[in-house]
Amino acid sequence: MPSCAVSGMIKWRMQFRLESRLLFGFPLLWALPPLYGLWFASALTGLPGDESQDLYVYAYGFHTVQHTLSLGLAMLLGIVLVRRDTHRPGFEWTASLPVSAAIPVTAKYATAWIYMNTFTAAMAAVYAALALQRGMPWSAAAEETAFFAAQYASSYTVTLALGMALAVGIPSRISYLIGFCAWMFGTFFLDQFVITASGYYVLKTFHLNQFMLDSPLDNPVWGPFLAERELRLSRRFVISFAALLLILCVWLLSRKRPSASAGRWAAAAAAGVLVSAALFAPYAMLWQERMAGAERREAGQPAQPLPQGAASAARFAVAEYDIELSREADDRLLARATMKLPAEAAGGQAKLHFTLNRGLSVRSLQVDGEEALWTREGERLTVLLSGTVRRQEGFMLTVAYEGRIFDWAQVERTRETATAFAAGKFVYLPPAAAWYPLPGPPEAYGDRYAAAGALETAASEPWFTVRLSGFPGKMYSTLEPAGETAASAPIRSFHGQAAGAYLVAGRLIEVRVPETDAAIVTAPSNQGEAERFLRAYAEATRYFDEWIEPPLPGIRRIFYFPLRDVSETAGHEQLLIGRSYIIGESRHHNLDAFQLAEVVSASLFGDRKMGRSLENRQGEPPSYVFEIRNAFFRLYEAEQGDARERGALVPRFTPGSGGSGEDSIAAFVERQIAEGRHERLKRALNAFYREGLGVRDSLEREIYPIISAQDWYRVWEEAKEG
Repeated sequence: MPSCAVSGMIKWRMQFRLESRLLFGFPLLWALPPLYGLWFASALTGLPGDESQDLYVYAYGFHTVQHTLSLGLAMLLGIVLVRRDTHRPGFEWTASLPVSAAIPVTAKYATAWIYMNTFTAAMAAVYAALALQRGMPWSAAAEETAFFAAQYASSYTVTLALGMALAVGIPSRISYLIGFCAWMFGTFFLDQFVITASGYYVLKTFHLNQFMLDSPLDNPVWGPFLAERELRLSRRFVISFAALLLILCVWLLSRKRPSASAGRWAAAAAAGVLVSAALFAPYAMLWQERMAGAERREAGQPAQPLPQGAASAARFAVAEYDIELSREADDRLLARATMKLPAEAAGGQAKLHFTLNRGLSVRSLQVDGEEALWTREGERLTVLLSGTVRRQEGFMLTVAYEGRIFDWAQVERTRETATAFAAGKFVYLPPAAAWYPLPGPPEAYGDRYAAAGALETAASEPWFTVRLSGFPGKMYSTLEPAGETAASAPIRSFHGQAAGAYLVAGRLIEVRVPETDAAIVTAPSNQGEAERFLRAYAEATRYFDEWIEPPLPGIRRIFYFPLRDVSETAGHEQLLIGRSYIIGESRHHNLDAFQLAEVVSASLFGDRKMGRSLENRQGEPPSYVFEIRNAFFRLYEAEQGDARERGALVPRFTPGSGGSGEDSIAAFVERQIAEGRHERLKRALNAFYREGLGVRDSLEREIYPIISAQDWYRVWEEAKEG
């Protein structure tokens, strides 16, 4: 190694030791990282029992604000470390020494960077410890901790360099004020008033705090991992930009006195600008692709949309779906969907309309095994029927299609979302994404992404058979598993009868408890809350199973994770689809007593109508179906009331608003409960349950049994004998 290089290393090491003694010798600075860790720990412990227990959600919320405060310290350190030397009278003498300006600049930066990342270490230690204490799998805890730590380090990297550059470039004490303004602008102002309000998402990489207030990164299932490419490109640019700022510091300092190296540092600064621009280009192209895709989504609607009435009338029933879906290594999807349609689906029309995701292109279309004519306009797929298919027994329609799905969208110019995607081992394909042909034109579904429950009013509940191949990792569906579903299986199959089919994959775990066959699919950070909910669900359904005939159909799988970042709604959806129940997670929309009541009610009656009341329809007799349904809940509360007193999680049922008069069935049930006629009530309720108490949505109206007051009192008398 040349002697000049050895000499330079020795000088740098001596400078680094000096900077370390000066910085770490200040007692208050030693105390701040442990205090920050305690602050973080206090925010993650003692979470309110009636709110979400998702550790990741609370941690991300902490980082959006408190991490910003620590960046203020980073900015201040960057300014102080430079001004401590360069703006003292002795600097004129030290600058004349044979020491390159790069040595003190890089030594100061390295010292400050190491110190600021003691905050990172404190945060990471607290999060990992609490995650493992809550039973989170080690691999999941390590992934989340590493993500948070990388975001912290990236933020400190650029903030320190910016503070030093401001101190070098602005000689007077106003650099402190400018630094404060830069800190405020680069965090809260840039986030709320430039990026979020104006939709300039390409500027996210300039945001000093890598945790934005409203970002898909707060989703523990997909957020930071679906954005892996975006984060990788952003971090490359951030590092290059920080290096450019340090080079500018050295160049400006070398110009303060005659120096032969000033020209070389000017050239290095120019090269740094080119490198930063080259690394920013792919990041900008990524956002250009997303914006262009969103614009195509808006512009890709049919040029002549069908009138609303005609569009609704164009929806029809599908008897069966048989779907084969495979994923290629480049995330391209190859699919073949075979649909069995009843004869009335054609309705005497010469064509049928379907809805298919705009990212999927049709390769071929057959009707009863013969090639058929079809047209495509935006998401509307129109099949031209020949007279031969309009026969009484129905017909088969097969569509082969391929393409990629990554539906990025900007919601009301205030936030970004990805409403559907299949990217590596991260998959979210709801029926609204039209990843398989939906019966009816796009206009019939309105804004599908803005109404997660749009398919609850489907024209039919077909039988689905779905076979998947090429997808890495564990796949979940709202359909029932059929056959081998292990992660290593080459083909995974699902089947079942439902209004639609979801496919989901990501950082998910399947939580089970011995007390029930039901399972909750959720983020690893929700394991404890999910286990508590399942035990409470098992206890509630066990009560009804003991006396209801026939046995409850029950809910087989509950999906519980944040939906706000994968939909255009507030993310508080609840959806019953087949024997699966979907709950959109948020801090105040969690697995509480109200959600438990909703799930138990859905298990009892096979619908999501708890708390509803019926309005009498003109020309139809009134029905007391909801008052009878509410009687099940009142009986449960009367016999299981001590559970709430014990502090257990019990369903908090919401009765409907009708039937409150003294002569109502509800008042009658209350009197019987007060008089202790529980067993007779059970016999009467069982009689109605056997006949069916479910309420079903259709395209035109709700369908429910007509039960009169006379029916109730007749059954009540019959139940007297026991």
